[in-house]
Amino acid sequence: MTAPFNLKWTLLDVASTKKDSGNLFSPQSRAMVYQHFNSSPKVRNKYHLGRDQRMNLSCNVMLIEYMGRIILVDTGPPDIGDSSIANEEDIDSFSINKLQRTLRDHGITSGEVTDVVLTSKDRDHAGGTIYSDRAGKHKLRFAKATHHCHRGSKQRARPQSTPQADLAFSLMEKSGQLNYIEEEEELAPGVRIIPAFGPSAYASMVQIEVGADRIIFAGDVCPTSYHVIPDITSAYDDDPERTFAEKQACVGKSLHDGYLLAFCHAVEPKTCWVEESKQGLSLRTP
Repeated sequence: MTAPFNLKWTLLDVASTKKDSGNLFSPQSRAMVYQHFNSSPKVRNKYHLGRDQRMNLSCNVMLIEYMGRIILVDTGPPDIGDSSIANEEDIDSFSINKLQRTLRDHGITSGEVTDVVLTSKDRDHAGGTIYSDRAGKHKLRFAKATHHCHRGSKQRARPQSTPQADLAFSLMEKSGQLNYIEEEEELAPGVRIIPAFGPSAYASMVQIEVGADRIIFAGDVCPTSYHVIPDITSAYDDDPERTFAEKQACVGKSLHDGYLLAFCHAVEPKTCWVEESKQGLSLRTP
């Protein structure tokens, strides 16, 4: 998609992941989740709830080209084909990460990416930042990029097994390519990183206001379009009440200021505007 002032952006579906439906759509009952999402896995662009109660989700990243910068928001999970990085305990939770190939399809190489914004330290957002070479040595995939991530004052309340992300952050710190932010920061004119305190101490969103374009990449604050519903907040979050307030702020910006919401884990729709109707909130897709 294009906008004035030479801004181009698009969402890239680079991988899929599975999450427990009860936690993801808390406090919705599983029966209600089945009612909304139990579609055949053969149907493309639809959610599928498996017998193990896990939901198939997309890992969407945002590519922004603006003012000579190539900005990547999130990187998806680690490459499951890389045995030195993959976690064998939940290897079936992720598909192959198509990020590198998808960027090439857009005419972009890893060395041309100037900035990587990580809206979460979890591996489904940050795991794709590293790879291992033929000798098994771990390396940063975007070797020339500055990596930006929010770091709050509190440690994550709920431990997460994120060895790939932890390794990636260690490499970023050693190379001097990690920029921790502690409050709202403007990455480029009109492109802002907004800390989010609900999902975790490392969560954030990206807000774009350039010309007529107003977009919020909501990260784990609102991972799918279904989370626009007020009473649905992921139980994975450290502070669901805080997430609820942050999500309501995003919805309010869409309702009243025309911001397009972009979702990091939505299968379909991946973007939408929120509108009011007689039945309550409704979604309008581009």
